[in-house]
Amino acid sequence: MAKTARKSDSLTTKLAAKIHDPRLWSSVHTRTGVVAAVLTDMLAKPGTVLALTLLSAGYLIGTLTTRLTRSRQFEPVNLA
Repeated sequence: MAKTARKSDSLTTKLAAKIHDPRLWSSVHTRTGVVAAVLTDMLAKPGTVLALTLLSAGYLIGTLTTRLTRSRQFEPVNLA
């Protein structure tokens, strides 16, 4: 599959569908929310309860953004 992509310099439909897999994007959004919460914890140095609350909020915000963007369906574009 990589050789095919290198030859044509474009993504195949199958590879593009794998890149836009909802589970992959769910993971990206959730990790972004958690990393933002960890950075906030590291910079603000809150107490234990507030730190755990921030982590939970980061996780929930990441999950919520996943659900909000899930309705978008990937449609391959043929540029040729």
